[in-house]
Amino acid sequence: MTVQMKSVNYLFVVFAMFCGLRLAAAQDTITFVTTDSIIVHGDFYASAAASNGILILLHMNHSNRSVWKSFAEKAVAQDFDALAIDFRGHGESTQAQSREITFESLTNDDYAKMINDVDGAVRWLRSDPELANLPIGIIGASIGANVALSYAVSDESIPAIVMISPGEDYRGVQTLPAIKLLENRPCLIISAEDDNYSSVSSRKLA
Repeated sequence: MTVQMKSVNYLFVVFAMFCGLRLAAAQDTITFVTTDSIIVHGDFYASAAASNGILILLHMNHSNRSVWKSFAEKAVAQDFDALAIDFRGHGESTQAQSREITFESLTNDDYAKMINDVDGAVRWLRSDPELANLPIGIIGASIGANVALSYAVSDESIPAIVMISPGEDYRGVQTLPAIKLLENRPCLIISAEDDNYSSVSSRKLA
């Protein structure tokens, strides 16, 4: 693996999560409606202790939120809350208020609007008085990494992000223009050397 960092501040805890023990965590299934009327499903994992912050977890393309279960449990063991969501057209997030949205029907415009799914997650968290003042970091894999960056540049309240296997351009969601707008906020970029597209993209982003 190659690890390229814009900053190591705040992000060292990610490594502790990767190495942490898998423990049972309180898990609640939640739903919210985005500003463009997509019904998004997610799993919220609550820390039993006072929380250090919240991690929003974004899956890769053609996947779903369940891939983050083990990681979310490790995050909880490190006293973080975690919210893993299904992007529109993935997992259980296949309904708008007036139509069905499937993976096969997704267009580049739908992928661009996935930042609305993240916005909905942030709004849901901020609506809870017990969570409203906690810092929110975002971790995304593949298309989730690109969407994490796209959202973060639009919301200065996000203190840090982690991008796992990002691409220069996934379904029209581009990263090179966006990374310049992140300015001095910490961004950890992780890619495998044998993932040629992602590793080349990661070097350009670093």
